[in-house]
Amino acid sequence: MQHTYLRYECADTFSLTTSAATTSTPTTSPLAFLPSSSDKLLSTAGSYLLGLNLRTHQPILKMGHRQLLSGGVGTGRALNSDEILCVLVHFFEEDTKKQQQQQQQQYPQQQHNEGRGEGYDEGYYKICTGWKDGSVRIWDGTIQELSQQTSTSSTYGSHGGINSNNSTVHSLLMQSNNPFSNSDTEKEPLVLNGHSDSPVRCLAIDDAGIASRLASGGSDGTIVLWDIVAETGLFRLLGHRAAITDISFVSKLGSSSSSSSGSMGHRAAITDISFVSKLGSSSSSSSSSNDDGNHYDTTTTTTTTTNNNYSELFNAMDILVSSSLDGLIKIWDLNGQCCTQTIASHRGEVSCHSILNMKPDPISSSIHQQQQGGEGGSGRCRMVTGCADGQVRVFAIRKSNRMLSQEEDTKARKEIQNEGKIANDDAIQHIQKDTQDQQDMDTENTNIKGSYWETQITNAIQSQRSDYDDICHYMGTIPPPPNVATSNEKISSIQYHPNGKFLAFCRSNGRNIDVYAIRSERESHRKRTRRLRRLREKEGKVEAGGSVATEGDNAQSSHRGTKRGILDDIEEEDEDNLDEGDMESKHNQETSLLLPKEELKASDEYEYVGSIRCSHKVKGFAFSLKKDKSQSKIDTGGGKGAGFLRIACALATNAIEIHSLSKQINTNKKTTQPAQYLIEKMSTLDMYGHPTGIRSIALSSDDTLACSVSKNMAKVWNVANRSCQQSLTLSTGTRKANCYCLCSSFLPGNEYVVIGTREGSICILHIASGDIVYVEEKAHDGAIWSLDVKRPLPHEGERIAIMTGSADCKVKFWDLEMQGEDSSSDSETDDSDDSDDDGNTKKQQSSSSSIHSGHPMVVHTRTLETKDDVIAVRYSHTKSSSSSETQTQRLVFVSTLDCQIRVFFDDTLAFFLNLYGHSLPALAIDSSDDGTLLVSGGADKTIKIWGLDFGDTHKTLHGHDDSITDIKFVNGTHNFFSVSKDHSLRYWDADRFEMILILNGHMAEISCLSVSRTGAFVLTGGMDRQIRVWERTKDIVFLEEERERELESILDKVDGRREDKDTASLLNNSLKRRDNPEMEDMDDDDEEGNKKNPQSEAAVKRSILSISAGDRIMEAIELADQESMNTMISSKNKKTQISSSNPLLLGLEPPQYILWILRTVKSAELEPSLLVLPLGHVERLIVYLVKLLRSGRGVEICARVSIFLIKVHQHQIISSKKLLIPLRELRRLLKLRLIQARDTIGYNLAAMRVLEKVAKDRKQQYYIPDANTTKQDIWSDLGLGSDLAASLQKK
Repeated sequence: MQHTYLRYECADTFSLTTSAATTSTPTTSPLAFLPSSSDKLLSTAGSYLLGLNLRTHQPILKMGHRQLLSGGVGTGRALNSDEILCVLVHFFEEDTKKQQQQQQQQYPQQQHNEGRGEGYDEGYYKICTGWKDGSVRIWDGTIQELSQQTSTSSTYGSHGGINSNNSTVHSLLMQSNNPFSNSDTEKEPLVLNGHSDSPVRCLAIDDAGIASRLASGGSDGTIVLWDIVAETGLFRLLGHRAAITDISFVSKLGSSSSSSSGSMGHRAAITDISFVSKLGSSSSSSSSSNDDGNHYDTTTTTTTTTNNNYSELFNAMDILVSSSLDGLIKIWDLNGQCCTQTIASHRGEVSCHSILNMKPDPISSSIHQQQQGGEGGSGRCRMVTGCADGQVRVFAIRKSNRMLSQEEDTKARKEIQNEGKIANDDAIQHIQKDTQDQQDMDTENTNIKGSYWETQITNAIQSQRSDYDDICHYMGTIPPPPNVATSNEKISSIQYHPNGKFLAFCRSNGRNIDVYAIRSERESHRKRTRRLRRLREKEGKVEAGGSVATEGDNAQSSHRGTKRGILDDIEEEDEDNLDEGDMESKHNQETSLLLPKEELKASDEYEYVGSIRCSHKVKGFAFSLKKDKSQSKIDTGGGKGAGFLRIACALATNAIEIHSLSKQINTNKKTTQPAQYLIEKMSTLDMYGHPTGIRSIALSSDDTLACSVSKNMAKVWNVANRSCQQSLTLSTGTRKANCYCLCSSFLPGNEYVVIGTREGSICILHIASGDIVYVEEKAHDGAIWSLDVKRPLPHEGERIAIMTGSADCKVKFWDLEMQGEDSSSDSETDDSDDSDDDGNTKKQQSSSSSIHSGHPMVVHTRTLETKDDVIAVRYSHTKSSSSSETQTQRLVFVSTLDCQIRVFFDDTLAFFLNLYGHSLPALAIDSSDDGTLLVSGGADKTIKIWGLDFGDTHKTLHGHDDSITDIKFVNGTHNFFSVSKDHSLRYWDADRFEMILILNGHMAEISCLSVSRTGAFVLTGGMDRQIRVWERTKDIVFLEEERERELESILDKVDGRREDKDTASLLNNSLKRRDNPEMEDMDDDDEEGNKKNPQSEAAVKRSILSISAGDRIMEAIELADQESMNTMISSKNKKTQISSSNPLLLGLEPPQYILWILRTVKSAELEPSLLVLPLGHVERLIVYLVKLLRSGRGVEICARVSIFLIKVHQHQIISSKKLLIPLRELRRLLKLRLIQARDTIGYNLAAMRVLEKVAKDRKQQYYIPDANTTKQDIWSDLGLGSDLAASLQKK
């Protein structure tokens, strides 16, 4: 009979505030502010998105996703074992502010929208996350629901159980069926798989319209464009040779956003990510390498029409910008799915970039209009890039020179036509007197002459531009901060503030975040004008030889006391002292000195504000979405503060620092000094995370508390609600030097924790007060690698003892006594080596004992010396029976550096057994509670099971891929857990010598584990600074199925990349054959030899889930065929028989059953699952789709499946004669049903607009209409037809 076990699954994780410092794949967007307010922050924390309240410094939200396992294995509620790398928040605000203002103007006595805040409570949000396994997960909902979720502070319950109202606790042991039922993860996220198991490093969402497009960049150098509404991948862009660091959609230039989408929140959330979508007529364009060249033909007779078509093409162009570690920045045309410009001027890896659109300045727009004689200013679009050489480069995104030449050429032609109109009329009257042949010849010469002049003008315009097709133009580098020490470290993150007034960037190994203010367009022109004027003045002085000195030079002799550069702004002080009117007049007088906008330099637009100094290395940062006006900052001149901006910084110490950026307002109007900014540190969120890797974790006897220790930090956690009860920085000695904690354990009573350090000290921590009540300095001369507490048996009257093993080749035993008691008798047994020779130390110990009287202390009793360093020590967990005859003695196990494990008797320390067999030292040992087995895990990656009767080796287990760091038995069983540096937790059976489970989830090596008293859960801690909770479920584990799943996962990893390429090439070849009929007769080998490197391919990914979905579709088709055949046979049978339907069809007709199966497949996996179908099943599926369309069921999914199948298998389907009639019927039915669906949707949308308007009016009106109130027409400005409006009015 096969033995079964209960499954353990990951339920939760904590002790990780931000994973920006621990992840092996760095990203630029580990933080994002929530749209509901400026004091709620999202942080990537392993497998979770952790929501933090910046006011209370407590976690308020956890967003995760369940583990996706094939074959229906497990409970389906386990936490995903992958890691979140980047986060993006995008929101849409409902346009209600204008309606509120109109109502307040009409009815000022009424109060509207009480308590709605500043407009952020209404709208919708999308939270997009990129994962390490190559998937993209998207949560969406309303901002009001999110505000309610985050406003409910996490109220922690008592030590006894889990508080169900806490949204930060996820447990599989709760009564609820869904562990995420009390958080925003109750909604199943949209999962998109398109990257070939490569981590998703960056995300960007198109903020135009309803934000239906999403782009993701992976570490394999590919970019996938997604349709969020259709839940499918559009295509994959190829071209980069290294990991993608940032991607950006460029928004419409020169105009505000047409929709009410929150592009401000989008830029803040994605830090360095934005989209270039649909460049406007005033925006910049990329050089088009489109196949259609008619738009560039300037010699045709339809010149005006051609230019208009090009302008329309330019307006509809979708631009995507991507940067990569290969040192390139590529500009992509999404319509043509090709790269139109490549920037290769960076000197190393391009680590990040950011794009910002700035609205035009009215004054600068009028000046530009006067100078150019055309339309006003078009605003600015700037791209800032960070490189490995430490330089921050600025690029201007504007119209390409091809578009500019087209516009100038059109103006030149109009001028020529107007000037030559009169001359052409006189020539025509003279030509009419001649013959018809001569008239035709003269007319032809005139056309040739006109074409000649047009060609000359066009060539003259083109000859002035070398970068004819570029839309990104280099503007220079941002100057480094003055009087601030800077380094050449690479730029790790760049971000614009949502309001477009600030720019900040940080370096990879730096602590500073440099903040720059962005000058307005008017100020930038003034700065450039002064710079050019000074440059010309200096050039004139150089030409004159410097012999003539003007009065102005004599007046400025004081400024020329030292050598200065040509860019030094010595006249800025004089202009700043002018009034506002004088400045405008002076600015208007200098319009003749204005040069074209592209000649602006980065130093003209960016001004250094200050630097944010963090306590540790910065790994990422994020700007708040709006100002916080709840507090006032320091002002000058008695002004009132206008609020401040929050800047959240993710540090390398697993902490988040919050800094404020405020502007000091000067109320003195007589002086026009430049604005001064104040940067201050507000708070630090380090309570809920370890600064370094966790070295040890211990559970209390009642499983309610857990203690975890790291380098110099000890934290006590409430296991029930994952809250941190105490956090203490350990320090010893008179100088309070920090201690490096290595091991820990609870003392009996669960009131104290004993900790061993690398400095050889023993510390006792009081949990209630959070103080160190006792420190035994120099307990060992080396690091204390392991300790264990002997809990006395009830009937023996033993004392509580502690055993410590150190690198000084000694194992010391300590008794626990209360401070203040007479311990002279015990101190006599101390060795002379361990006595305190320093009198000051004795005085310090006596003073500390008086202060902490009543708390425990340790007293050295015995010492066991070994030949090598002691690695691990452990007491046997033998439980004596009631009969003294059957009572066994307690044993002591000592593992040393010589790869041996020695066993001693506890009472006499007499030698009992010597266990040898490991080729490298045993790092962890533990014994079963019945005292019959001992397990050891060594650095040789093996686990050995020893018998304690004779010291024989029962079995050597292999499975881990790296050193085993800890091992623990489950109480009452011979099953044990082991953790290793290979990031895995494994569950073993010591009786049958089998591995039961492999549990993955940690992102780094696991250093410790602790098993609960009943075995209900297991805690593991690792160098990734997180603690994972593994809970025992009711799901049964079958070993054969587990081995099959392991093999499937191995095969999926090995063949995943190859299958993805084959799938994409299959779709690309089918499309090429459809577009090029010449390729139909070409073999696959010839095609592979002649093909070029494509720039795009289909965004599909084959996985085990998609293959299983394809198998279900094939089984459904076979069942439907069998049922149809049985129905046909029974109908032909003359005898009356009652045909029983197949119960597997769930009482549905065959076409309906196939439709039900298709709907069970996830939308993102539908196309990959259809690729699994053979041609015979495809033919049968098309027949069933025709039947479904006849009945009008599942029109949308039937259309999607039929179009995809015909696109992929078009040649095989067309060559099949038996599908000619179904294909014709399918075409007719698809057109008919889609037209009907379109009409229905249009009718419903029109009705919903009416209902929405009426509902808003009724919701926002708080008055009683009187007789004088005019009747409001609800059908106005809705775009409805007269027939539809009349029908709705009747209804």
